[in-house]
Parts: sequence; C-alpha cells; structure tokens
Amino acid sequence: MTSSFFLLIIKKRFYSLLIKLLIILLFLHGINKKIETMKSIKLLLFLIGMAVISSCSVNKMIKHYDEINFKTTPEVLQNHGDKIAVKVEGTIPEKYFASKASVEMKPTLQYEGGSVALKPFILKGEKAEGEGTVINKKTGGDFSFSDVINYTPEMENAVLVLEPTVKLKKKEATLGHTKLADGVIITNTRVKHNENTAFAADKYEKETIITKNGNIYFAQNQFNYNKWLPLNKDAASKQKLAEVKDFIRLGWEIKDIDIKAWASPEGEETFNKDLSTKRSERGMRYLKSTLHKLRKEKDSKVAYEKCDDLTINIQARGEDWNGFMKAVKESNINEKNTILNVVNSEADLTRREEEIRKMSLVYGEVANDILPKLRRVEIAINCFEPKFTDEQLADYAINNPEKLDKEEMLYAATLHTDNAKKIKIYSTAATTYKCSRAFNNLAACYIAEGDLNKAEKTLNKAQELKNSPEIINNLGVIASKKGDYTKAISLYKQAENKGLNTNYNMGICNIISGKYNAAKSDFNKTNCDYNVALLNILTENYKKAESLLKCSEKGAQEYYLLAVVGARTNNEAMVMQNLNKAFKEDASLKATALKDREFISFYKNADFINITK
Repeated sequence: MTSSFFLLIIKKRFYSLLIKLLIILLFLHGINKKIETMKSIKLLLFLIGMAVISSCSVNKMIKHYDEINFKTTPEVLQNHGDKIAVKVEGTIPEKYFASKASVEMKPTLQYEGGSVALKPFILKGEKAEGEGTVINKKTGGDFSFSDVINYTPEMENAVLVLEPTVKLKKKEATLGHTKLADGVIITNTRVKHNENTAFAADKYEKETIITKNGNIYFAQNQFNYNKWLPLNKDAASKQKLAEVKDFIRLGWEIKDIDIKAWASPEGEETFNKDLSTKRSERGMRYLKSTLHKLRKEKDSKVAYEKCDDLTINIQARGEDWNGFMKAVKESNINEKNTILNVVNSEADLTRREEEIRKMSLVYGEVANDILPKLRRVEIAINCFEPKFTDEQLADYAINNPEKLDKEEMLYAATLHTDNAKKIKIYSTAATTYKCSRAFNNLAACYIAEGDLNKAEKTLNKAQELKNSPEIINNLGVIASKKGDYTKAISLYKQAENKGLNTNYNMGICNIISGKYNAAKSDFNKTNCDYNVALLNILTENYKKAESLLKCSEKGAQEYYLLAVVGARTNNEAMVMQNLNKAFKEDASLKATALKDREFISFYKNADFINITK
C-alpha cells in the first residue's frame, strides 16, 4: 500500500476518536444544557465534518493522480531557432475532480545547474472560484496548455516535469510527479559551417590580343597602289604603317589579319562595290610583299612568309557611308548639318550619290578632305601577346615574384591547391601592391585555415582600401562561424545589395534561426548538400533528406545525419550502419550520440550500447 493510503487510514481514525470524545463531553455536560450550547456543538460538528470531507476529496485526487493521461507534443522537445515550443494535453477521468478544488499545473524544465518554469495553467472544479479551465466532477474533461521558452546549450539533457498542486478550502497538497519529456533535440544546430567565402577575381588575361593597323590610300576610281599619293606620303599614315611593320618584326604569334577595303560613296554603287573588291586584292598583295621583305631581314623573328600559313579575313565593304557621315560630323565645314540632312533624307542610294557629287563641287572640303580618306584599305594585324605559361607563373609567384605584375600574381595563386602557398602569394601581392583583392583573398585563406581572428584583421585592412561585396561577405562568414548570426545576416544582405549572391550563406543562418521557409528559398538551386539535407530533416521530409545525403560527398557528419534519418523513420539498421561509419571517421561522435535525444529510443538497444563504447 502507498504512504498516502496509510495517511488516509490514520486521519480517519483520528477523526473517529475525536467524534467519540465529543459525544462523551456532551453526556457529561448533561442533557439539559442550553440551546445555545447545543447550536455551538452542532456547528463544531459541521466544521469537523467539512474538514473530513475536504481531506477525503484531496486524498482521493492524490490517490488516483496516476489515472490522469498526459500527452506532450513533441514527445522529445526540440530546439528551433533557440526556442523550445511545448504543448501538453491531458484528460481528467470521471468522478476524479472535486467540485470545489483547483489545481495549478506548472511544468518545469530542469537541467544540471538550473531550471526554467513554464507559465502555469489552472484547472478547477465547477464550484471552485477564480479563473481556470473547468473540469466537471461527474464527467471529467480535457485540458491543454502551451508555452515557448528560450533554449540554452545546457538544456540538451534537461527533463520537463510536472508536480501539480491541488487546493481545496485551506488544504493544499502536491498531487504527484510526472516526467512529461526527456531532453531536447538540437539537430537544428548541427549545421555544417561550409559557408561560401568570396575570392575577388583577378583581371589576368590568359589570352590577350594586341592589334596594330595602318591604311593605304587610292586615287578616285583607282585600285593601283601609288605610294606618291599625298595621303600615302603623309607622315601620320607612314608612321602607322611603320608601326605595323615593327609589330610584325616582334615575331609574336599572329592570330589573324583583317583586310578591309572601301570606296568613297560619290560613284555608282555597283562600280564602287567592284572597286572595293579590287582594292582588297591590292591590299593582299601589299601584305604579301611586306611579309616577304620582313622575313628576309637580318635576324628576323618573322615566322610567316607565306600568307597561306595565316588566317586572313578579306572584306570588300563597298561604299563607306558610315565613314562619310562620321568624317562630316567631326569636320569644321560650316554647312555640315545641311550635308548630313541631305544624306539622311534621301533613302535612294543612286540619288544620294548624285547629291554627294554635287556637294563635292559646292563644298571643297568634301572633295579635298572627306572623300579621299574613304578610298582606302585598312590592314590590321592581330597578335597574341606572349605570356608566361601557367607552370612558370605558379613557380615565379613563389620563387621570383618580382617577375610578375599584380594580376599575374593574383592569377598565379589560383594555380595552387596548397593553402599555405596561396597565403604566401596573396601576402606578397597584398604588401607589394596594397591591393584590396589580395587582402581579401588572403583573409579567405585564413578562414579556410580556421584562423578567424587573423582573417578578420586582414579583411579590415582590405576594407580600408575598398569596401567590396566579397569583403563584406567574408566578414559575414566570420560572424556566422563565431555564432553571431544576426550580424552575419546583416552583412550578407549588404553584400547581396552590392551584387554578390549570398543565398547559401543566408540559408545556414536561417536554419539556425528556425526560419525554415526562408532557408528553403535560399537553398533553391542547391542539391546533394549536407545543409540542404539537414533542412529537409527539420521539415520532416526524410525521403528527400536521405536522397540528398546519399548523393553528397560522404564524411562523418553526413553519416551521422543519415543515422538521424534512420532514427526518425524507425529504421534500426540504418541507424546502426551509419553511426558505425560516422564513428570510424570521427570517434568523438560517440559521446555526441550518447546524449543526442534523436537516439533516445535506442539508449537501451544492445547494438547501440556496443557501438558507442
């Protein structure tokens, strides 16, 4: 028998003896006592009777407390965004609740070193005073209450307990003790801090095309090259052609050569088209002659003698209307607007050409300064600028950095996979060129090393030179890794406003903050990823979570998360297989699993006990 039952027997015997004593006192006082005395005695008897009834009701509620059914949602508490939401529902059996009684339900989350009291909830009988959910004595009834409390790391091993207090008249007692929930699941904190650090791009061109060009000019309606023509004798024209020859002499690899031929637009269109074709052919002969002479020079570096070895783009452009309009606009002719209006208003080319001929007679500048420059062939040599090979760049950046310019240094760092070598190259570039991109990339390497303090100091130096989105993002990564998610989100938004995609990094913060819909949007285009799988576990999409983990690169964390999926889907084999793999990768996860309430239903499982030893 329980202690409460013995207590009830003792109390009943006490009240029985008390009543007998009162009867004896009445007998000794005599039958003829005054009516007032009798009334006083009756009142005393009534009060004693009420005390007996009250005591019996409370004791009955204590005795049958275990008949109350409790249901906690979730059965094991969970942390979401540093908040724990609790809902407790219960059913009171019929003929249990005293009609004048009230019960204070006050759950408490208890953990080592402290406790947190949830807000109280009051139940009362139909005749009890005050506020509360009414429970009928005859039929019983249902109740529920909920609350949200702040999570702290100490709560992982907490228990949620309930010790309801019953009040009836002046009597107060504890009904009993109930464990509502055991521990707190903290799976949402198991994000992988694989945030995307942003490297500033180098501006190095692996292939740079350098172009030099010059013109040869022709007399009106002619396609023979006359070096004595005034424009061909002009110092500026001769200088341009000399530069083309010197450029070829460098011996650089020629990508291709463009030969473009035009006619001035004052003649008949078909004639001018044919004329430009013949001029392009003459330009080709000029090119061949030039290459041949350069090839024969002493110590020549020219590797090409035959034009057949080159890609030559020959274009006969016909009448150069665009050149005409541009030349008129840039000229000092007083009536240039009149000329432009005439040309623009005449759609028929034949009539337009007639107008041009008239203009050349009226306006000497058109005939002498505009049209002769349009009768030309332009020869453009396009060469590949010589570059160091990637192997040379990678070596020089480490051993002879003075041979490289800033962009070559920044590019050379990307050719190395060794983080220590990257740090050396970016450090040299940062100090040599005071380059914000080099400082930023150096900080990104420090982040990869896990040296967040050094990374932050380096980013501050970079920010003094330029506040780029890459720098802001990387400061956000540091804040996230340090657990300051509010600051991280603010920085990510700033970087995003400057044009950088920070969605993935935002998704990590939103998981921690319990904003799962926002995280889902952030991860919209990411697959086969640990954190995306974690999000699907937290939103109870276990099939997709398993699929994402199976196609991702496997490591201890991935195997551990697969075991969590197994636990949530009651797949014992999946739990054991993946925990085994996780422990082989990282033995410290054994201690984690032993206190992880995801595996609470396996705590007494022999296999679980064995693999966590």
